[in-house]
Amino acid sequence: MQALVLLLWTGALLGHGSSQNVPSSSEGSPVPDSTGEPVEEEDPFFKVPVNKLAAAVSNFGYDLYRLRSSASPTGNVLLSPLSVATALSALSLELRVKSSFVAPLEKSYGTRPRILTGNPRVDLQEINNWVQAQMKGKIARSTREMPSALSILLLGVAYFKGQWVTKFDSRKTTLQDFHLDEDRTVRVPMMSDPKAILRYGLDSDL
Repeated sequence: MQALVLLLWTGALLGHGSSQNVPSSSEGSPVPDSTGEPVEEEDPFFKVPVNKLAAAVSNFGYDLYRLRSSASPTGNVLLSPLSVATALSALSLELRVKSSFVAPLEKSYGTRPRILTGNPRVDLQEINNWVQAQMKGKIARSTREMPSALSILLLGVAYFKGQWVTKFDSRKTTLQDFHLDEDRTVRVPMMSDPKAILRYGLDSDL
């Protein structure tokens, strides 16, 4: 059942990933089908299942980012496409909460679905208690109010405290221009190290 669900969910995500199946220049022009329309040939890279899944989750993340950033143009958006896709795939196991759904869900994701009381204050307290327990007290409260007209709530928690591979000297942190968009600029503290060789990525679509 899990394998079948994974394939179904992968198929749903691949709807967003078809734009990446671009033939290379060495493959020539697309061959027309019986209707005379060119047929786009699939890039061999995306014939590997794990690459297909990675591209699908990536495109899903881009779509989700654009949706959230357009709703809050001046806010910061932090998300994990894989975590969201994984949470949604848990729901794809079954629409109704049955014992046959709860068992594989707990085995695969290490958690069980809970039925809320409908009392916003009680439910909010239970959610925050769960988060605090999962984070071992590092996060005391994750949710300040319950969404209205709630039927299903997907909740995930994460705590990360990383160590810099390349450490920056705090004495070299200075105020620099940070461009919010083409028209707005703010001054923010920026780290700097002229001797550091760091890689970065740029996506003009974002």
